[in-house]
Amino acid sequence: MDKQKGFSMHLLLFTAVLLCVIGFAGWYVWHSQQAISQANSQSTSAASATKYLVIQAWAVRLAYSGQYKLTYTTNLNNPSVVGITSAQLIELDRQCEDGGVGTIERFGRGSVPAPGPETIEQLAAEHPSTYTHIGAYYYTIQRSRAACSTNPEAQSLQIKLFNVIDHARVAYIP
Repeated sequence: MDKQKGFSMHLLLFTAVLLCVIGFAGWYVWHSQQAISQANSQSTSAASATKYLVIQAWAVRLAYSGQYKLTYTTNLNNPSVVGITSAQLIELDRQCEDGGVGTIERFGRGSVPAPGPETIEQLAAEHPSTYTHIGAYYYTIQRSRAACSTNPEAQSLQIKLFNVIDHARVAYIP
C-alpha cells in the first residue's frame, strides 16, 4: 500500500510539472506572436502614415503616404510648376532629379491652361478630382509622361512612385 501511495505522489507531481511546462510553452508562443503582430502593425502604420511635401513658396503641401521621401524642384522658366521626385530615385539616377515622378502645376483664377479654350474654373468644375482649389489658385498633380532613366531599378521605383502621387492631394498649410 505504501508503494501505491508513493507511485500516486510521483504521478501527481509529474502531472503538475507537465502542466506547468505545457502552460509555459503556450504562454511563450502566445507572447512571441503578440510581439511579431505588434512589430508588423508598427511597420505598417509607419509606411502608411501621412507625410507632407511642403512647398513653402506657394503655402501648400502635398499629402501622401508610403515609405518614400518626396522632394521637389522649382522650374526657373515657369514658376507655376514644381517637379516632384524622391531622394531614393535620385540616388539611382541623377537624371530623375527634375520632376522624375511628376509635377504640380498652379493656375491663377481666370487662367486658360493649354490647349484651351476652357478657363481653369471650367476645367475644375468638369474634373473636380483632378484640381484642388486653394485661395486664388487651382492645383493639379501630373505624373511624368516618360521614364526618367534607362536603369531598370530606377524605372521600377518610378512606377511605384507614380502610385504614390496618384493618391496624393495638395492642401493648404495650416
